[in-house]
Amino acid sequence: MQRHLAFFNTMPYMQSTITGVVLSMEEQRANGGLIEAEDINNVKVGMMGPLAGVGDPVWWSTIRPVLAAFAVGLANSQVGIVGPLLFFIVWNALRLGFRGYTQMLGYHSGLNITQYLSGDLLPRLTQGASILGMFIMGAVVPRWTVINFPTIVGSGRNGVSMQYVLNQILPGLVPLLLTLGCLWLIRKRVNPIWLMIGLFVVGFLGYWSGILGL
Repeated sequence: MQRHLAFFNTMPYMQSTITGVVLSMEEQRANGGLIEAEDINNVKVGMMGPLAGVGDPVWWSTIRPVLAAFAVGLANSQVGIVGPLLFFIVWNALRLGFRGYTQMLGYHSGLNITQYLSGDLLPRLTQGASILGMFIMGAVVPRWTVINFPTIVGSGRNGVSMQYVLNQILPGLVPLLLTLGCLWLIRKRVNPIWLMIGLFVVGFLGYWSGILGL
């Protein structure tokens, strides 16, 4: 017990794999195996960083946003409550099933788990999850971010709305630029709360002045 009170920090869902490996090592040590206490601590420390680096982009940046986007789309449609229920059921089924499977995998594999983690598997998995997450978010941006410019350009029958002109250039151009601008500000360490307040202010002033429409 004293040995496992040392500092340990990793992505929660990836912790199960480490727990399984450590449990296998503790069992071998208790049965007289040639495993020292330092070996167990070293395995925990050595695995928690790489697995956290994989778990964060896969779970937080890919699976959860994609599932949430799908659920929100359902919530905005005719099915209503099915969206939140689907998110709750599928998310918990995925994470609990993954944790149970990986803990048993770690337990039965022991130190041989390094065969699964060696080579370029983890970097490729991380990169693939990041690309998929960005792809999904790119598809969601023009669907959820709606900006309308009702201002008429031209006169008489030749007049067209500014929104029509922008759509002819590139549909979803303004939502994309707005999203990229928000990301740039976040990278500059602008507080997201102030960013949200700024968007509200711009929206109200834009509608009041007639530049923006519903």
